[in-house]
Amino acid sequence: MKKLVYFIIFIATSIFCIAQSDFEEIEEVPSDTVCFKYKFQPGDLLIYRVESRDSIVFEDDNPLVRDRWERFIVKCDSVDRFGRFHLNLHFTDYTAVESKGEIKDVMRKTSPWVNRKFFLVIDSVSNRIHSVPEDVINAAVSPGGPYQPYLFFPFSQSCKEVNESWLVSSIDTLVENSFPPAIVEHSNLMRAEDKIDTLGYSCIRFRFIRTGEATYQMKSEQQTIFTTAIINSGGRLFISSEYFIPVHFFQTIEQKLRVYFDEDNYRVGKHFTNTYFTLEEFVRKNN
Repeated sequence: MKKLVYFIIFIATSIFCIAQSDFEEIEEVPSDTVCFKYKFQPGDLLIYRVESRDSIVFEDDNPLVRDRWERFIVKCDSVDRFGRFHLNLHFTDYTAVESKGEIKDVMRKTSPWVNRKFFLVIDSVSNRIHSVPEDVINAAVSPGGPYQPYLFFPFSQSCKEVNESWLVSSIDTLVENSFPPAIVEHSNLMRAEDKIDTLGYSCIRFRFIRTGEATYQMKSEQQTIFTTAIINSGGRLFISSEYFIPVHFFQTIEQKLRVYFDEDNYRVGKHFTNTYFTLEEFVRKNN
């Protein structure tokens, strides 16, 4: 884990310069303080539109290019006496268009991951306290794979001055993406940004750069598949400054994959994903 921290500090300056070609230029702003936190209430219902583009290629094979559209449903079942949020989540409404080589624009509207429920317990700065899937019998993987971008990740600290940076490290069990779930160990360099109005909400926001390592294993009667990934990614999270819920999230990720079918038989590939979570509907009981 320390190696990841040292590595991210070493590359931070250069990556921030590169990242400015993907995001708008950072403007000089007066010193200000923003406080990042979540504050769900029991009964909160949030519906996100999730748009993704995947590009997957293994060795000399033709790349698979996929555009995906889903909805992500988040419900706060309860808030416990420690102030932790018990969240009930699932994906619905899957549609994808895929192309590979001479095969173009194949539409798909089914996925074994649709309506698979999973549960998270997080605190106000999104540290994961507990995570568990509802179905612990039937193996399945989300269309974006076991390591795809996920909305609830720890940012670990609350109040920061605009343009102030901080480091966050974590080990996450990604019940959102597959069963059995993948395990991701990652380090993040985060940077607070100025407030902005978007999607009808006044928002606080931060950007992040992430490096990490991940593993996933699925066993069946016929075969065991084990995958590893080296992850490099970055993105932005927008949080409502009034309701303290996630309003918009973007992440771009590069996964360097090894898929093992047995100890001496494996394939090497890369998986690139751009994902956007956009809040479409927010229902609060006392609104």
